[in-house]
Amino acid sequence: HPLMENGAVVGGFGMAHDITERHQLEQQIMESEAKYRSLMENANDAIFLVDPETTLIINANQMASTLTGFDNEDLLGKSIQDLRRPEDRDFAMDRFGHILMHGSGYFEDAPIIRKDGTLVRVEISAKILDLGGQKVLQSILRNVTDQRQMEEELLRRVAQLSILTEITDVLQMTLELNEVLSIILTGGTAGQGFGFNRAFILFLDETESVLRGQVAIGPSNPEEAGRIWGELSQKERTLRDMLEYYREAATRHDVLVNEVVRKIEIDIANSDNVFATAVKEKIPINVPNAKKHPNVPKSILRLLKVDAFAIAPLVSRDKVLGLLLVDNLINKNPITDEDVELLKIFANSSAIAIENARLVASLEENVQDLKNAYKELKENRDRLVKTERLSAVGEVAASVAHEIRNPLVSIGGFARTVLSRMDEKDANGKYMKIIVDEVRRLEGILNEILNYARPVVPRFTESDLNEVILQTMGMMEAEIDNESIRIDSNLQKNLPNVWIDPDQIRQVLHNMFRNAVHAMPDGGKIFVITEQHDKYVNIEITDTGVGISEDNIEKLFTAFYTTKSTGSGLGLTICSQIVHNHGGSIGVKSEVGKGTTFVITLPLGHRHAGIS
Repeated sequence: HPLMENGAVVGGFGMAHDITERHQLEQQIMESEAKYRSLMENANDAIFLVDPETTLIINANQMASTLTGFDNEDLLGKSIQDLRRPEDRDFAMDRFGHILMHGSGYFEDAPIIRKDGTLVRVEISAKILDLGGQKVLQSILRNVTDQRQMEEELLRRVAQLSILTEITDVLQMTLELNEVLSIILTGGTAGQGFGFNRAFILFLDETESVLRGQVAIGPSNPEEAGRIWGELSQKERTLRDMLEYYREAATRHDVLVNEVVRKIEIDIANSDNVFATAVKEKIPINVPNAKKHPNVPKSILRLLKVDAFAIAPLVSRDKVLGLLLVDNLINKNPITDEDVELLKIFANSSAIAIENARLVASLEENVQDLKNAYKELKENRDRLVKTERLSAVGEVAASVAHEIRNPLVSIGGFARTVLSRMDEKDANGKYMKIIVDEVRRLEGILNEILNYARPVVPRFTESDLNEVILQTMGMMEAEIDNESIRIDSNLQKNLPNVWIDPDQIRQVLHNMFRNAVHAMPDGGKIFVITEQHDKYVNIEITDTGVGISEDNIEKLFTAFYTTKSTGSGLGLTICSQIVHNHGGSIGVKSEVGKGTTFVITLPLGHRHAGIS
């Protein structure tokens, strides 16, 4: 600057400022801004600079456009809230306020809505920056949609493997077939299992090459689904809890769906339908559009009433036992190929459990058959021993009876002759009468022993059974006190003729009537009924006598067993033998103090067992 004196320049002075540092600072700022812009533009994440007061976007990088689908020009001046769904904006503002208060924040936020309407799940890292005295919110958004989907898929797979493990564990708890089937169906439909709406088990009949529905589980309509799922949602349940629930609910739910499964019958012998393919090739099949599929039987579609289902063969030891069929009738959820692959694994585990249960059931059946055979063998052995003993006793008794019979006949004849010649006033008459009566009783016993030891061969003829009964009732009149005992009958009209020996059947009836009379010492009623049942006719003889105890009923037809003070104990044994030789049987039911009923069953046709 010049120095003046009297208008003349006498000198000058100058000032200099060192701006090197300032220039360097400005250069650094420019370089930093360039680096920042470069980082923003080249970043793999979307970066927004937002006015914290207005929430308007004042800058954004290229990745922000890629993430949102908006051009950079479209983003500038747009509120960051415009990238949210309306229902998420209050939530986002709360997060925004948290960042303003604390200066920074990191969290997974509500999803961003792109220009095309699709949603992008994001993680947000945000902080407040001071840019030349202006506070700016920097928000870095990272697209985590694929990562979250992979994590969720991994969790789903882990859950499915856990389900398989739990179902396998539960299946090992039982070897009862119905229980195994219940576990399989529950595992396939329960929310804690694979979550299909319905599941059906079809068994393969190899002899006929036919798949037949066995059992099913699941709601048949939305109303039933609402009731079932409503009950299930009231309490968190494990798979074991679900099994117990379905056991309790079996009578209330799944009625209609089991009516459906019982109607399923699919021929696979000469067919190329999807069911035959699954069985023959041992592969699972997903049928997403069943109505248009050329190899889905129309009859099955009418039964299932669905347009999509999946099937997996139940394969154990390379042998197909049947098919597991699942669908989503109610919620219409699509069945994915991943679902079908898992269904295949589940079906294989299920098949092994079914095969084991069948083997155990078969083993138990064989064991039971062996027990029955052993029991029958023991009974036959005991019967043979008993028969041999009785036969020996019978032969001895017959021999003794034959030796006794001739002198007894002589004694009886002479006693009757003497009695007939005695004067009525003779005091010895009553003793002689006792001798005559006892001889007659002994003769009857001897006749029973001889009839038992050497039974008479029946002489069969077509006979009117009602007439035989009436004749026998007439024969009993002389032995019955009509004032104290009455015989009534209800004989079926138009009863077909029976193939019998009338004399032997009269002998059986006479013995039955006499036993009934002896069972009613104070009087009572005998009632006789005849009824035809298919190819047999029943004769029921009921008395109102003293009845027979349960212990004695078991011994009634045993030879030489009697509850009377007199008698051989062979009457009912001979009756049983006669009826057996007619191809029939005798049954008895009694109640002590109320009476007894004998039921004689005889065949109508020309059928008899013969002497044995």
